[in-house]
Amino acid sequence: MARIRAIKPEFFKHGELQDLENAHKGKYIMLVYAGLWTQCDKQGVFYYEARALKNEVLPYIDFNMQETLNILENSGFFVVFTTNDRRYGYIPTFSKYQFPTKGERQSAAKYPPPPDNIRNLPKNVLKNVPKSEGKRNKDKGKRNKDINSSLISSDKETTSKHEPKLPLREREPVNDMERVEKAYLQNWDTLYSQNKVKTPNPVINWNQTRSLLKTHFINLTPEIIIQAINNGMKDDFIMSGGYSLGTMLAAGVLNRLINSGGGPPPGVNGKKTLSGLDSIFKHHIASDNISPEEMKKYIKEE
Repeated sequence: MARIRAIKPEFFKHGELQDLENAHKGKYIMLVYAGLWTQCDKQGVFYYEARALKNEVLPYIDFNMQETLNILENSGFFVVFTTNDRRYGYIPTFSKYQFPTKGERQSAAKYPPPPDNIRNLPKNVLKNVPKSEGKRNKDKGKRNKDINSSLISSDKETTSKHEPKLPLREREPVNDMERVEKAYLQNWDTLYSQNKVKTPNPVINWNQTRSLLKTHFINLTPEIIIQAINNGMKDDFIMSGGYSLGTMLAAGVLNRLINSGGGPPPGVNGKKTLSGLDSIFKHHIASDNISPEEMKKYIKEE
């Protein structure tokens, strides 16, 4: 039976959840995450079965619940464990933000407890709905660290926490996220030396691009993404937009860079050019968010 749960105003300011919403249109990331709270017992444990959850959370909206659950799990918002051949999800921050009734607290838990190795995860591995916007800004660097174990290098960093970490350009990357970022920065340095970009450092929102990278790592290896951003150096559309990593990580653009090996976008020939890109990307994080009708406004005959 679903339970009444609390939701704080700060939930609607949660930066990373909204990044996921932007990256996954039509997946209802925030609504499903809030819906999972209602399916949890007093421990923060819920029965993990996509069809059963879909019957309880947004049952009349047509979308793939399993895909949404995968995104939330891979982004660290809950952990899956198995007991007696049944799968369960555990939201580690549930007890911090939810307050079961006295009757629920005194009754037996509906589901098995999570294993100790999950329950006792370090605090910096867990995702939290911030208590305040100020707290979110203070902790967003820590919260946006790559917590997916499949992305973390097996080599531990040897730098003491009291020693400043060298810039990425001056050291070896320690995980897949940094491997892609360093490859991009090396390409940028090459372009700058060739006077193909104007500034020594790219102007980039790393929080948004890292959120997109984490999503792509579910299906793509770092080597494939690096090859795509290498292809971007030969792509007229990418270079006309200032070799933007955010643009290259948009799903449609990334697919083209992976599968076409660079070159002009399909349908663009010598008679048409793209203009007004600065105006487009001022209002859109990625080209996937631009409707065909809006894109037409920026295409003109030479």
